[in-house]
Amino acid sequence: METDPETERRAFARTHPNHWIGIDAKDIPTGWMDDMVNRLFEELNRQIAAAENASIKRAEKKDGNGKVIDNLAEREQNARILSRLQNQLERLTRMEMDRAALRKSRPARSRKHNRESIQQKVLATTAPGSSQGDPGESR
Repeated sequence: METDPETERRAFARTHPNHWIGIDAKDIPTGWMDDMVNRLFEELNRQIAAAENASIKRAEKKDGNGKVIDNLAEREQNARILSRLQNQLERLTRMEMDRAALRKSRPARSRKHNRESIQQKVLATTAPGSSQGDPGESR
């Protein structure tokens, strides 16, 4: 007996990597995507705050003459971290703008609206005088 791929995929939790095999971007619920983007923004904000706090807590080292000792390796590392954070922020901003455009383009429909729409279609096809059941007429 073969297992339906959809049933097999649902056997795994969403956190398991096998759950996401064979899923297209359009299959992912929009609310879930919005939550993930928000969580990524929160994490990025924590990383930026941690980088700021680390630089504030670090005391400046001075030599005997009172000059600040410049640590090039540390400055280079900080520049790399800031560059990565900036790239992540740009990508997240782009992603959020794409998500916002998608939300605007899709009409928000409730279950009630969907149910009424289906009911109207069914009633229209089964109503007397409907041309749906008449095979002799062409559209």
